[in-house]
Amino acid sequence: MIITLHTWTSDDKPALLLYLKLYITPKIDFRFDEFHYYGKERIVVLTVPAAKGEPNCFFDVPYIRIDSHVTELKPCTDWIRQIYTSGFDWTAQIVEDASLEDLDQDAIRKAREGYIQRNPDKADDCKAWWKDERITSS
Repeated sequence: MIITLHTWTSDDKPALLLYLKLYITPKIDFRFDEFHYYGKERIVVLTVPAAKGEPNCFFDVPYIRIDSHVTELKPCTDWIRQIYTSGFDWTAQIVEDASLEDLDQDAIRKAREGYIQRNPDKADDCKAWWKDERITSS
């Protein structure tokens, strides 16, 4: 079954790209993938990357894709939390030649809080792991 949502020609592409670039926030790297179904029907798929750190919005309304469905994000509070905590996890990065003396005490505290938030079942173990006196306890 083929469903045509919009007949799109090559002439429409610049206007459509501008329209989407203006009204999709944050500025994301979406793309159009085009192929021919069994060499006949032309199919164009808009690929929008998964939200990282903040939701994808269209006209300032946040949306989420659930399987093949797109719906407003507002009633999905669990997914909102997941999106906002899905940003780059700097606590998992290794810095070559760094020592404990190079670390900022506030950064260590934030890293511990983040680790415990992501791994609540290991919160008690963290006290034993962080016995080093050069690192203040949180």
